[in-house]
Amino acid sequence: HGDDTTIKVLAPGLGRTRIGRLWVYVKDGRPHGDKDAPAVCYYYSPDRKGERPEAHLENYQGVLHADAYAGYDRLYP
Repeated sequence: HGDDTTIKVLAPGLGRTRIGRLWVYVKDGRPHGDKDAPAVCYYYSPDRKGERPEAHLENYQGVLHADAYAGYDRLYP
């Protein structure tokens, strides 16, 4: 499963915050007989560009369950 959410981050030198993105990817194959431990991976990015999930998952092989965010479109051939 993959998703992202907004996160406030301190903007250095500006004395205020700006909005960044926190991306989360979860893997748990136990319901399907997988013996590997579940895992969660977090990535930060300053924006929500579609190239972000593509880069995060470039070596991933498996099923991705995600919402209808258009940035995931390039991951589904």
